[in-house]
Amino acid sequence: MKTNFLLTLVLLSISLFSQNRTEIKIPDIQGYFTLKGDFHVHTIFSDGTVWPEDRIKEAWRDGLDVIALTDHLEYSPHSKDVSKDKNRPHEIASETAAEYGIMLIRGGEITRSMPPGHLNAYFLNDVNKLNQTTFMKAIEAAADQKAFINWNHPGWKAQIKDTVKWYDIHTELYNKGWLNGIEIVNYHEYYPEVFQWAIDKNLTIFGNSDTHEPISFEYPEKEGKFRPVTLVFAKEKTLSGVREAFENHRTAVLFNDTLFGKEEYLKAIYEGSVKILNQSAFVDESKNIFIRFENSSSIPVLLKKTGDDADVKSPEFIKIPALTTIIVEFTMQKNQGKKGVKIAYEAQNWLCGPKTGLKINIGFDAINLNNPVLKSENNLYYFTIPGTGSEFDVRYSFDKGMKDGLCKLSEPVKKTGKFTLYYQLFVNNSPTGKVYERDLYVHRGVFANLLSTGNYSKKYDGGGSAGLVNGMLGSTNYRDGNWTGYEQEDAEIIMDLNKPVKTEAVSMNFLHAPFSWIFSPISVTLFVSVNGKDFEEVKTIRPEPTKESDETEIRTISFDGINKEIRYIKVSIKNIGLCPEWHTGSGKKAWFFIDEIIIN
Repeated sequence: MKTNFLLTLVLLSISLFSQNRTEIKIPDIQGYFTLKGDFHVHTIFSDGTVWPEDRIKEAWRDGLDVIALTDHLEYSPHSKDVSKDKNRPHEIASETAAEYGIMLIRGGEITRSMPPGHLNAYFLNDVNKLNQTTFMKAIEAAADQKAFINWNHPGWKAQIKDTVKWYDIHTELYNKGWLNGIEIVNYHEYYPEVFQWAIDKNLTIFGNSDTHEPISFEYPEKEGKFRPVTLVFAKEKTLSGVREAFENHRTAVLFNDTLFGKEEYLKAIYEGSVKILNQSAFVDESKNIFIRFENSSSIPVLLKKTGDDADVKSPEFIKIPALTTIIVEFTMQKNQGKKGVKIAYEAQNWLCGPKTGLKINIGFDAINLNNPVLKSENNLYYFTIPGTGSEFDVRYSFDKGMKDGLCKLSEPVKKTGKFTLYYQLFVNNSPTGKVYERDLYVHRGVFANLLSTGNYSKKYDGGGSAGLVNGMLGSTNYRDGNWTGYEQEDAEIIMDLNKPVKTEAVSMNFLHAPFSWIFSPISVTLFVSVNGKDFEEVKTIRPEPTKESDETEIRTISFDGINKEIRYIKVSIKNIGLCPEWHTGSGKKAWFFIDEIIIN
């Protein structure tokens, strides 16, 4: 028997010791402490079933900082077993509150039919003095003690007929300064009309549990339920600090993952909770940007788009769960970057009014380093990146390690022929993000005048009309923006070098990627001319026929041994037309991709 008793004590001690507090993570704002409270709590000293000390322990477990015990003044169904003294709940709970670090407000609930309904009085000296024969005498007794008076559950269905109503007696109380706050949330109910009253009349808002049973019975954790919480923005963590916040209407309400309150407080909480971790985000080769949002608060954010940035395709809805980091995909409409992207959203569950969500601007810099180009000025070549102005510090080098010979984009490229150029973004003189690389070929035909290019695909245009002579070499990725694609079409390309040029050889690259329905051409014929009218055929080259075993590669066709001055070049290219019989796309239209006609 003794052994069993000791075992029970040990197990009970372990149970109490192992209780975990659920921390409600909401940042302090504007120099105020963000306190969490429940200001409508009943005990066994009225119609509740819980001992006052246990209400303190429940509050601690639920992450609260302050509560008010507010037993009914006129109603004591357990009076045979407990005292009718309405000060006793506070007296019993005070020592436990001190032990658990919970601030405890002495309060009571004036309980009358509607109108005026039920009202809580806070910061009382003697709760019993409010137990009067008439409602007005009870309110006067509260006012005499300089109580803060709060209207409870104005939308409680048991006390209203058709709709929520503000009565004349409430106007009288309000005008006398005897109605200071109002519950916009009570138990499991939210009253949007009451929220609007609070806004219109500048009443302090509350969201309270009105708990009678053990809190875990009314808000089962296994069902993901949690009591309503009133947030108090207090100058100090004291009861006088709480009261000062009440009197200056510095509260908000958290209920069912929805936050209610004034815009200035909700905005401050959002800014203290939600961060974009990569404010400068890189655009990938598919024009996508992946933005990382971190929410360090216990409040999820449900965003609905209300305005666009014309240059960016953005999701209609974004959900940022509590205490989570997520990645959200945005897409540039064009293959370029942009500084100062701004997209308007509204937080649907952060309400500044019954129908008004907190307005949020999501902003970031979209940095696109995927499509560099060469440009020519005063017979010098410059490496540049469209969409990145002087506000972005991009540097390049011929050194893969980006250690030697770093140059800014404003400095000309002092190299000719074929070479690889490496480049990277710098922020505050420090390298940021990955090192990009591009193969270039600065040759005699760079920026030649293209007189004819044939009917190429607008989707694969090689960077525009000059894409075939821009010095940028295509990679094995047909989407890299450097390839000019022709679907089933043959092509005749004519270029003017602007003056006679001693030419040794002409070459060009073709992408061979059968799995992507891109094939080497059947034949390529080169013609040259001095006057642009009389063309001399140099040669016809027929690449090796496509085989089923072919892998993706870049095939170079070169016409060597020209050794003459020429000004005009014409290239005739014969497309394979249709995919071969062995191909999965047999009989469907085939492509050829060409890039950079190189003059040496």
